[in-house]
Amino acid sequence: YQMQLPEKIIYVILLLLPISCHTSMNQKFKWYPTESAPDLYPVNIVSAKFLLKDRSGVAIPSGSDIANGWGAIGQIEIVGNEKKSLPAALQVCWFSYIEQQFYPGDYKLPTATLTIVVNEGFVDPNTGTPEQYDSIVVGFAPGGYIAVWAKGRQITTEIAFLKASPV
Repeated sequence: YQMQLPEKIIYVILLLLPISCHTSMNQKFKWYPTESAPDLYPVNIVSAKFLLKDRSGVAIPSGSDIANGWGAIGQIEIVGNEKKSLPAALQVCWFSYIEQQFYPGDYKLPTATLTIVVNEGFVDPNTGTPEQYDSIVVGFAPGGYIAVWAKGRQITTEIAFLKASPV
């Protein structure tokens, strides 16, 4: 039996698919966690962290009041390895001062989308040069809304928009 060209192509793709998936899941990137909240809607982040594929955690700055602007970079804590896997999940608990309400939650993140966005990077509109995202921003808003963005320089790309339930 001799394979025809279309069968050969499919066979090669199937052979290479596990290798490419394994490589992308183990990629490490230089990124920092940070937080944001709308200017007029301050929150206090009680606890927040990204969970990586291996279930290790990367802390998101917490313990202080935030109202730095929706999607803006907030505090940055530089700890641990400079390069790390992209987050697979988010664990958060925050307090909304406007609503006098706590919002806890555990959320899976769209890792495939995040990996594609971070791998592609972006073109700096001022210089025309290729750039990389270097922060993952978590935004906390009234009503229990959470946004997760990849951010680099002035470019912000939404990765997920989530909703927490109050307690």
